[in-house]
Amino acid sequence: AETYHLIDATALSKMKPTAQLINIARGAITDEQALAAALREGRLAGAALDTFKEIEIFTDHEAPPQHPLMDLDNAILTPHVAALSAQAVNEVSVTGVQNMVTVLSGHWPHPDHIVNKDVVPNFPLAAYDPAFLASLG
Repeated sequence: AETYHLIDATALSKMKPTAQLINIARGAITDEQALAAALREGRLAGAALDTFKEIEIFTDHEAPPQHPLMDLDNAILTPHVAALSAQAVNEVSVTGVQNMVTVLSGHWPHPDHIVNKDVVPNFPLAAYDPAFLASLG
């Protein structure tokens, strides 16, 4: 509730006409109708968004989504799926398999690959050994 339409018509009116708004956080932070009006009227130079409040992606209706920002040349709209790039999917897959093999072989995974560092394993693990993974090829 505290961030709903945090960037509304009032906030947009305080921005310079040369400003660029970027929202990659949560769609409802930006009042998309007010943003579209500011862009259309030249009160804001541009915007880039990868998350939206008003584009319904989970629908049985297969028509292209309608949105006031979609027809503006000064708005860049992208999907919020950076984690699905070929590089990201490959890295997550390889790292996941390396972690699994390392732990099942009795070693801690690489320290950068441990998200919950306070978790205590159910069985003892040897210290991380970079030579172990290298030996797997």
